[in-house]
Amino acid sequence: NGVDLNRNWATDWRPKKPFYQRFAFLGTPGRHPGSEPEVKAVQDELDASRGDFVRGTSLHSFGGMLLLPYGGRFGRPPDYDALHAHARGVNERLGGRYVIRSSSRWVPGQFAHGMELDDLHARGIAPVLVECAWGQASIFRPSTWLHPWRWFNPVDPEVHATRIAAALRPFLLDE
Repeated sequence: NGVDLNRNWATDWRPKKPFYQRFAFLGTPGRHPGSEPEVKAVQDELDASRGDFVRGTSLHSFGGMLLLPYGGRFGRPPDYDALHAHARGVNERLGGRYVIRSSSRWVPGQFAHGMELDDLHARGIAPVLVECAWGQASIFRPSTWLHPWRWFNPVDPEVHATRIAAALRPFLLDE
């Protein structure tokens, strides 16, 4: 439907497109929060769980960062220090290669309204968003310039997925 599922969540949702979403291939935030069946299904499951989830993660493909709330507003949540400690543990298990910061501070002046990170946090779930890896686009390989898959995905996704899953397991299972 041309909707960016990462901006279709209820918390801090805005119909107005942020700067980066003015590019058509990135999609819109949707007609209303939860307008897309994928987001609605996850929201319904979280609502039905009645608080069973304590921690959560969102995996994105691009950036080499561990992002914490908030994305849709400036500032840090009251539990930021605890969230940052969890993210440091994940980062250590990933070899310390990731940058940790609030999502709204990734690109100064740009907010990510309606993102899953903020919605999970608003539900009382401690979230960490993992921007898994840098893409494989290269100025030296012109064939990668016009292919969005190459912009946002690593050369060997299985290696990254296995490493990230192992790093997140203790955070998610409180091991």
